[in-house]
Amino acid sequence: MRRLVQLAAGVLVLQLALGGLLLGRGFPYFGSRLVDAAAWWELPVALYHLPAIQVLSAAGLCCGLSNGMVLRSRVIGGHIPMEPRGALILAVTNWLCWCLLTLGLYAYWSRRQRPAPPAA
Repeated sequence: MRRLVQLAAGVLVLQLALGGLLLGRGFPYFGSRLVDAAAWWELPVALYHLPAIQVLSAAGLCCGLSNGMVLRSRVIGGHIPMEPRGALILAVTNWLCWCLLTLGLYAYWSRRQRPAPPAA
């Protein structure tokens, strides 16, 4: 249990740092050659937030012309501007996604480590 708390805290620290970067610079954009793209060093930031983007898109809260609550539909200087509310929604959703993924992987790994009970 202690290890899970440490992992969740580590994911939270990473999410806070990257969430601050997103709020300040905007979400990195790499989609079209018609507009400027973000710097390539920001690609890991975008990939790290992919689980939340997928969840929020499936819920209809993200991305594009129909609903710009989290990510708007325009790109400025290779970044999609974000409002504090949208950055908070993205950060919390992403943190929860990574915590659930970590918990699932930890449960799978801990079950594989236990020896099977002896056959009767």
